[in-house]
Amino acid sequence: MVDTKITLLFAASALVLAGCAGGADRSSEQQVLNEEGEVVQICRIEKPTGSHIGRRVCRSPEEMEANREAAEGEIDRQRRGDSYQNW
Repeated sequence: MVDTKITLLFAASALVLAGCAGGADRSSEQQVLNEEGEVVQICRIEKPTGSHIGRRVCRSPEEMEANREAAEGEIDRQRRGDSYQNW
């Protein structure tokens, strides 16, 4: 009876800790504002491919939008099977 309670306690603790360990930094963004309250930069932590060490990267909202559109365009090209690129 006591062994069962201890086992359940450890199992519940493991589940709670596993839930807390999941990527909290991925959604954190900081916005840098100017004197008028306009967003001039958006900063986030990004992990380069092949590394577990993140680095802070800041871009303007226009750059963020351009990167997003370029990524969506590349995804669309790959879905269509359009693999030719102008080298």
